[in-house]
Amino acid sequence: MGYGKRGYERGWRWLALVVALTAGGCARGGPSLAGDWDVYVALGSQPKFGFEGWRRMGFAHFAGADSGYAGLLSRRTGAPMLEVRRVSAGRDSMLLWQDSTSVLRAAWHGDTLTGVQVVNGQAQDRRVRLVRRATPGVVEHDYALWPGAVSDSQYAVTEDTLVLMPTRDGARLALARPGRGVDGGWLRPWRAEPGGRLGRVRG
Repeated sequence: MGYGKRGYERGWRWLALVVALTAGGCARGGPSLAGDWDVYVALGSQPKFGFEGWRRMGFAHFAGADSGYAGLLSRRTGAPMLEVRRVSAGRDSMLLWQDSTSVLRAAWHGDTLTGVQVVNGQAQDRRVRLVRRATPGVVEHDYALWPGAVSDSQYAVTEDTLVLMPTRDGARLALARPGRGVDGGWLRPWRAEPGGRLGRVRG
């Protein structure tokens, strides 16, 4: 009887341990959407075999559960990509709603959220992946390759388009192109006359 009682108690202890671990796992739930993310984008509404070309196109931030996980997906320039006003969570998926016609349907893969944006019931030709980051996203500004004044008068360049072309009789034809001639015409031939004057060639 003593051995049977000990075995009975040991079985109850194991059962209590399993129940405690199961309850702890249920309490933890899935990953939280709150926090900061990098936004990667790939073309195509369906996964492709091999290289898919995911590119980091922006960043995102979501508030906590007390604010309904409201958030914003922004481009690297700061321009908005998707303003999330409502979130619906499933066991391993999430719906990020901008309005009644635009939603990002996404699923958890570990701590990464991947999905496709659907507008008016039509899947858009791009997929979105949110990868968690430790710090808030920073807007990227245009980089000035040549800071300072680079187009002022000291760098001004002029081009003389006048070309003198000799003829068989020794005269020289002056062609100025592109641009208008001295009488306003385009691509008109002129003859260099004595005294430096230009005379229009006729015929």
